[in-house]
Amino acid sequence: MKPSQTCLVLLGTLASFATSLLVAPNSPCSKHCGNVLSATTADDMECFDNPSDYPTTAAGNVLQNCLTCQASSPFTSAGQSDLEWLIYNLRYTLSFCLFGFPDSDKKLGSTPCTTR
Repeated sequence: MKPSQTCLVLLGTLASFATSLLVAPNSPCSKHCGNVLSATTADDMECFDNPSDYPTTAAGNVLQNCLTCQASSPFTSAGQSDLEWLIYNLRYTLSFCLFGFPDSDKKLGSTPCTTR
């Protein structure tokens, strides 16, 4: 299943870029997801309103490339899949960028009800 352009823009809007993101063991997406593939942490995150800003930072570039790869990957290994870790990584970036959890000074909004 190939992600739509709208989906990729939404991913970029909600996500932030990372120096490493969780991936399935031996995944072909590993090369896009950083060098410490066993954790997704606050240090890996960047939060931008504009998806075109992600490639402007190293962490943003890693996140965008990793999520794009995972979104279109059918890979599974050891009971894990790239799609499973895509959902985890998106959940982490959503909670980090939107709600500031855990301990984000980069969050995009101040409350769950923030709108433009």
